[in-house]
Amino acid sequence: MRFLGKKYLPGLLLALIFILSLPLPAGEDDGRDDAKGLYLYPYEVIRPEEISLLDTATRLKIAPDSGIAIPYNPAEPGEGEGDKDLSTKISEADGLLRRYYSQFLNEKRIWEDKNRGSKFSTKNEQNEVRLLIDAFMNTKAETEIIRDSEIVYNLHKRLAELYDEKKDIQQAIRHYTTALRYRDLSHTEEKFLDEQSWKEVLEPNGIQARQNHKLAFDRRKKAIEEVEDAKRIIHKLGSDFSLNKISYRAYQEEKKSKELDLTRKKNLLDDAEKSYQASLAQNYEPYRKLKSREDAENFYRLAQLVRKSEDANKERLKIVNKSTLVGRGIFILFDYKRNTDFFAYEYLLEKSYRIDPSFPEAINEVAKQFKVDGKKIKSIDYFEKYIALKLAENQNLSDEDKENLADTYLNLAILNSDIKRKVIAADYYEKFFSTTQDTNKKEAIVYELGRFYEKIIGDLDKSKTYYEQWLNDNPQGSQEKVAIANYGISLAHKRDKRMDREEEKLLLAYEQNKSLDDKISSSKATITKLERDILKYKKELLLTTQDDALAQFRILNIQLDDLKIELDRLLTQSKSIPQSRILLRLAEIQETKRDFESAKKFYRELVESGNEVEANFSLKSLERVEKTQSDGFIRPAEKLY
Repeated sequence: MRFLGKKYLPGLLLALIFILSLPLPAGEDDGRDDAKGLYLYPYEVIRPEEISLLDTATRLKIAPDSGIAIPYNPAEPGEGEGDKDLSTKISEADGLLRRYYSQFLNEKRIWEDKNRGSKFSTKNEQNEVRLLIDAFMNTKAETEIIRDSEIVYNLHKRLAELYDEKKDIQQAIRHYTTALRYRDLSHTEEKFLDEQSWKEVLEPNGIQARQNHKLAFDRRKKAIEEVEDAKRIIHKLGSDFSLNKISYRAYQEEKKSKELDLTRKKNLLDDAEKSYQASLAQNYEPYRKLKSREDAENFYRLAQLVRKSEDANKERLKIVNKSTLVGRGIFILFDYKRNTDFFAYEYLLEKSYRIDPSFPEAINEVAKQFKVDGKKIKSIDYFEKYIALKLAENQNLSDEDKENLADTYLNLAILNSDIKRKVIAADYYEKFFSTTQDTNKKEAIVYELGRFYEKIIGDLDKSKTYYEQWLNDNPQGSQEKVAIANYGISLAHKRDKRMDREEEKLLLAYEQNKSLDDKISSSKATITKLERDILKYKKELLLTTQDDALAQFRILNIQLDDLKIELDRLLTQSKSIPQSRILLRLAEIQETKRDFESAKKFYRELVESGNEVEANFSLKSLERVEKTQSDGFIRPAEKLY
């Protein structure tokens, strides 16, 4: 200012005041100030009957330049009628929202930026979900920033479901989070009776239910006030008598009259209370349960979408390293152990469970999450709670629900088995087997159930039942399983002292084991021959580098690797068969039948195939049998197993 001189100062101040008094460009000073009545309410912009048209064949007219839905006029039926595809449904719901948002310049600009869509960003979308969760977990009022609106909530929820159907995860997440910000999650009786909120009631008969409940509520309130007034009058009467303001006779007459009036009003209160309780059950409780379940489902669906986006981000952060310098395989681009501060999936499931503890799907997801985290006891608790809720909710379950229930039984069986609750696990295995209708699942587990009852529970009858069912369904099953199943059945016959049937099953198991040994011997012979051929080609390649010889050498090496893998598989199967027990029991049965030659044959096989203890026991048994053959004196047999 000093450069211009003091005489210019008054003029500059006037110019500055004039500039500050000018209005700012449109949109720059736009702010949401409902106290001044600057903005229309959603029900003033979007009529409920227009929302009801979204589920009909009647099409709304959309302005091509702005995408805003033109107000529906029955005299001018818009775009006519017809089946709506997914894009049409989205454009109509979005057009109604655009009509409402168009009055907020800043909000409209933000909405258009979001609506254009973008690649899922860990900075933007995860922050949106974080802010939503933080608001729900740490603030007293969950919708304190944006006013509650059933109309705007309904449209955002509809768009979220449509985008989910379209497989557009980021848009679905945005609409679910926005819908929940407009949602009143309290569902209190006070909110139910608030006449201001009735203007956005969309469900049929919703207004009538609220009006009926308000009448019952007001009647009860009035009856309570009248009873309290009658009590105060009697109290004042007694006070006047004690102060000698009225005579005793007048006091008695007046008191009797007022007590009769009090009794009459108490009877009216009892009637009003009964009417109020009936209205609670008929009008308010169905609303509260329906809204709580709807909110729980919304958080559950949002959790599922967030889980998908989290998994998608993890996949995008992986690369396949094809370089030969460092190594091959999938590598993570970031340290995943340091990125464990965003548990949106768990938080949203927790919120869903808190809103409606009777919502079974959220409980089921929580149980699965505990199972993944290794918290087996908690997982069992939630799985059991899910089953109880599911059965209490509906006794006539659909086929899909039955399969979900069967999978839950299987999860409980596995978890209980892991923590050594074997008997409880067996009960859940039985429930799974009786509940599931999927034959593939039954076939996959019936053999394992036989093994479980034989080895873990010791219930030979049930193991025999499952083994026999598996053998009937799989007559050409793997030799290893056929041998084990027949041996398991023979144990039940041994307990029942049915030696003939026991021997039959043991011989079947023995034949399968013998056939597997033959395959192993044949595989070893083939490998030995192939190794000789490879050695031969090696010697030739020392002298020459013919292409044919080199190609044949490589082919033989590949064949050798395949044969070794097959041999390892056969050896693994052979080791799982209780060969020693089968041979010992067959030898004992032959001794009992006085077929000493067959008994000696089984003992000799055990000397060759058994371990040191079994081989020594078999040698002693051979010596004992030979002595019996020489002198005819039956010597008592010893037991190894």
